[in-house]
Amino acid sequence: MGKKGRAGQMKLAKKAAKKKHSAGVNKPLPLPHKKAVKLARHSPAASPKKGRVQGTSTPGHALTPRCPYASNHRTLLLGEGDFSFAAALSILWGDSTNLVATVYDDEDVATSKYVGLRENVETVRGVGGTVVFCVDATQCHTHALLRRFGLFDRIIFNFPHAGAGIKDQQRNVATNQSLLRATFTASVQLLAPGGQMHITLKRGQPYDSWGAVVIAKMCGLRVLSCSTFSPEAFPGYAHRRTLGDEHAGDADAHLPNAEISVGAKTYAFVSAEDAAAAAAEREPRKGQKNHKAVYKHTSFGMRKM
Repeated sequence: MGKKGRAGQMKLAKKAAKKKHSAGVNKPLPLPHKKAVKLARHSPAASPKKGRVQGTSTPGHALTPRCPYASNHRTLLLGEGDFSFAAALSILWGDSTNLVATVYDDEDVATSKYVGLRENVETVRGVGGTVVFCVDATQCHTHALLRRFGLFDRIIFNFPHAGAGIKDQQRNVATNQSLLRATFTASVQLLAPGGQMHITLKRGQPYDSWGAVVIAKMCGLRVLSCSTFSPEAFPGYAHRRTLGDEHAGDADAHLPNAEISVGAKTYAFVSAEDAAAAAAEREPRKGQKNHKAVYKHTSFGMRKM
């Protein structure tokens, strides 16, 4: 074989080797099967669900709302009735040294009104909580014992009602408006800086006519938020009427919290000073918005225009 023949064979061999290497490097990967693609799209890893911070849930069970109150907050409860709300917080927290629960009636009257009161009181006191009888919410700022506790981070009044038994709706509304006005005026004097006052009301008439937000503003408070009240967040809590258990008169009394399970709202209020300070923090500082218009980049650095 001559030189030309050998050179031709070597050229063909190099060309074949180059083609083989190129095929091994650039050969596309086989496409996945259509079924595999479908499974991947619907796998938990491919589309994770966002967790809800409101509460917890288990398969086959509804979401349980989370308690919005913390044991490290100095908390005052007004108009407690049978103290079942205070007991629910005590069980959830496990330590109620910062909790003060009050009721309007004296101990004998309250015990005769509400069947489970004694047990609830024992629950609260058992984990360090304080129970106080004979506290008028409209005069709470003058109560000697409450004043010794100092200021509170949270003041809570669930379902305030004068319980006057007035049939005339206009007079009934006016009476409960007076209750709210006096309670707001008194409570704001026990509210710590940065603290919140929470009022929970049923929706519908006559409650919507009370104008709680407007009255609060007249008393130096500003609404911070309005959220749905979920009794499920407080296991063991049972709404009680002002007149006591024997006057329940609820057509669905066999259902727990039937009156408040739908539509009740909790209004969170802060002092006008705290609201103004928060608003000022959200606003841009003077001149900050036009900062770029005042200064201009040049080749020598920032130059004032």
